[in-house]
Parts: sequence; structure tokens; C-alpha cells
Amino acid sequence: MGAAVSLNVAVRHPDRVRALVLTRPAWVDKPDPPNLRTCAVAARLIRQQLPPDRARELFVETPEYLALAAESEPSARSMLSQFDEPRALDASVRLERIPADTPIRDLKVVRNIKVPTMVIACRPDAMHPFEYAEILAREIPGAIFREVASKITEEARHTADMKRTLDEFVRGL
Repeated sequence: MGAAVSLNVAVRHPDRVRALVLTRPAWVDKPDPPNLRTCAVAARLIRQQLPPDRARELFVETPEYLALAAESEPSARSMLSQFDEPRALDASVRLERIPADTPIRDLKVVRNIKVPTMVIACRPDAMHPFEYAEILAREIPGAIFREVASKITEEARHTADMKRTLDEFVRGL
């Protein structure tokens, strides 16, 4: 969700942004994308203040979780970790409200971004579709697009790729 917040700030407050990095965007200009529906389901269960084990049991039975697990078991496991967060109740607001909104209302507004921009994506990533990164990289003038190793299947390589890619971008500013 960090890419969404960063994109929103860059569009609404361009005077506050000197460079922009959008890593693994989860959606673009439509609220409540299918890839993030598990977030709202998890948030609703967390707000019920059930014991974490019970909330997890209910969550893994939902159609949203089952669909995510069928597509990406690592992504599904990542969503399960939301129930173990020390401040899970506070975080539930973020899980529900941010995806229900949209980073931008109209894709055309990103064409006004005038700062150096890098968009980073990886495959496979059920919650951060590669196509969203491609769209943003194509629409933001002069944006650099980089594909890195999957955070889900090659975490160590992903971390190394991210460090190298970000270092190169920052050195080029």
C-alpha cells in the first residue's frame, strides 16, 4: 500500500516530492481491486476482537482467502500474519480503508508527474499485479521500469535486487 500512498502524495502535492519510487503497486485508479479483497475480510475479523487463532480459523474458510491461497500460498501466509500483529486492531483500519479508496481517481493525472520516477515490479505476486506497475511506468513521463526477483519465491534475491535497483536510481538523481 506504500506505492499507493506515495503516488497519491506525488499527484496531490507535487511540490513536496523530489523523486518517486513505486514498489509493487497493488492498484491504480479503481477502488477495491479484487487482488486486495482479502485485506477487507481480514480487517472485519480483526475488528471483532476474537482471539487471533479463532479469527485465523474463520479467515482461512472465506472464499477470498481460499482464492488467494489457490493463486499464491506465500501471499496467503502473509495475510495470515496480520492476525499476529501486536497492534492488529489499529492496523485493521489501514487494511480496510486504503484499498476501499484509490491512489488516484483518473490515470491521466500521473502524466503530470515531473520528478524522476522508478516503478518496480516482480512476478509472481498475487497481491501486487505486475500489470499495474507496467501501466504506471508507461503513463508517468520518463519513468524507469525495473523487474526484480519475486519477494514471494526468492526473498533473499529480491532484497539484493531491490538494494541494487534503488542504489542505481538514487545515484542517478
